[in-house]
Amino acid sequence: KGLPKSLRRHLVPVGTAAERLLSGLRFQESSLDAELSRAVFDLTGVRIPLDRWDQESLPLHLRMRFEVVGPEGNPLGAGRDLDKLRLLAPDRHEDRMWKEARQTWERAGVTAWDFGCLPQRIELGKDALGLPVYAYPGLAAEGQSAAIRLFTSLDAAKEVSLNGLLLLYQWAFAAELKQLKRTWVFLDDLAAKGFFMGRRQEATRLLQLYLLRELFALHSPQSPDLGHFQATKRRLQGRMGVLSQEMLNEVFAVVKERHATKDCLQRLQKLAVKNQAVLKQLDLLLRELDELVPADCLARTRRDQLKLLPRYLKALRIRAERAYVAPEKDRMKAEQVAPFSQRYEQLKQEGMMRPSVARLCFLDELRWMLEELKVSLFAPEIKVRLRISVKRLEEKFAEWQAWKDSE
Repeated sequence: KGLPKSLRRHLVPVGTAAERLLSGLRFQESSLDAELSRAVFDLTGVRIPLDRWDQESLPLHLRMRFEVVGPEGNPLGAGRDLDKLRLLAPDRHEDRMWKEARQTWERAGVTAWDFGCLPQRIELGKDALGLPVYAYPGLAAEGQSAAIRLFTSLDAAKEVSLNGLLLLYQWAFAAELKQLKRTWVFLDDLAAKGFFMGRRQEATRLLQLYLLRELFALHSPQSPDLGHFQATKRRLQGRMGVLSQEMLNEVFAVVKERHATKDCLQRLQKLAVKNQAVLKQLDLLLRELDELVPADCLARTRRDQLKLLPRYLKALRIRAERAYVAPEKDRMKAEQVAPFSQRYEQLKQEGMMRPSVARLCFLDELRWMLEELKVSLFAPEIKVRLRISVKRLEEKFAEWQAWKDSE
């Protein structure tokens, strides 16, 4: 009943709606507010922002009451303010639970998956509030070997496990990788073109790390999973050479196209040395080139995205040639794109404040839609990959707002 009337009218009669919502709630999935919003959406199609669930306005008798119990079973305090009660909870009990769990589960110097399946979480016991305490196993990279470590959150365990899994895969394919890494380098004719990534040694390091992460599908945080590890080994058995060569060719194609685009822009700058209108547009395109293929592009770009870059680089060259001839026309078209680019940057900042796999995937999709819009405006002879228009971009931005409102 604390909801605004505009939202409450979708939930009448209240008693029936409450019963149906209760049956749709998922215990321990997320916060009560988030579950209520999800259940209402499933029931009515109406999105209710989380801040509309005002628990402070609930009558006192409807609020949860907690009691803090000490290690010996003696009550230490009670009330409805959980944050204040946490101050009464002794830490020594939890410290002992974690110490015992680490002695049981943790292990250093791991160079092979010889420890069976790791559970996604382990219940250590209950804290002084009577709430369950969980530990989350992960694989940490420690020097040249991995280590099984326990973490206080699933996200932390997944994040750390990326590098630990990378080490274990390298141990599993040590003999093959020893030979292959000799070919995973920028040869003399490409070394100079790859200087935008840093010195040759740094560029080679980025290249090899990119190939390893793509081969072993280590793109995003993940829990150590024995079944997935074994399936990846079977998938790559006898195929690493062929697959890595395909990926090498794709990387080399991007480096060559970037170099050609940079040369094109610098050549046009020399020709337009006294034409300020042209130089202004070419400076803009140089910035776009650095954003499209930055120095750390191999660390930030997945294979399916990297394969798109030669098209966008070719489109950028076509645009540059046309901007040299008609800078005002290029400026007017750029004004159509600018508001979307600015909104995308704002969304990126929002996404980084609360990063998640789903948010990052959405932002990636939006980024490539923007690039396709540029292709359609500045180099239409290069056919777009997907239907794109200003209207479709507006709809995509609206999806983000609706998504944010439902969280």
